[in-house]
This record gives sequence, C-alpha cells and structure tokens, in this order.
Amino acid sequence: MLFLTNLQANDKVGPYIFRLEVTDNKQQNDSTTVDILVNKAINSAPIPYAGGNQTFQLPIESVVLDGNVKDDGQIVSYNWFQIRQYLIFISKTTGYPRTNMKLLR
Repeated sequence: MLFLTNLQANDKVGPYIFRLEVTDNKQQNDSTTVDILVNKAINSAPIPYAGGNQTFQLPIESVVLDGNVKDDGQIVSYNWFQIRQYLIFISKTTGYPRTNMKLLR
C-alpha cells in the first residue's frame, strides 16, 4: 500500500504515475502502473447557522446570539446585522459567531 500525503496545495495538481514492481523467491518479476489524477480543491461557500429562534419575557437587559458555521476553509469575519423591530445595540458585530445584544430604551 502506498499512502500519498500533503496533497493540499493547489500546486500539486496534475497527473501522477506510479509503478509497482514485484519479485518472487525464484527471481521472477513483473511490474504494473497506476495513473492518479489530482484535481484542484473545490472551495464551497460557508454555511452559517444563526442559532435557534428565541422568546423572552420582558423586562430583559440583553440577549446572547450564538451562531456557528460549517466551512471547508477558514472564516475571516463574522457580522451580525439587525433586520427589523426595536432598536438594539450589538456589542460585537465582527470577529466571533457569538455576540451580546443590549436593548436600548
């Protein structure tokens, strides 16, 4: 068995040919080849999850938003935006999937 490792960089794409040579105890030998084609990595869009819907009883000072993401790469930013309803203050809008919202009165 031959294990190919460290094939993550796109500069390693292309065709590879390997030969297996075998010899028995009577000095008979033969060989065969196998072609391996390494394609460029596919970059998929990240899949964000903003967490489940939440319901709270007033009065309340703040709410924690706890999201996460599934990605085949590395996330470089997280941004939370308020879409509608009452004016709130989001304490951290970038850098983390978890943030704290404070209600403005």
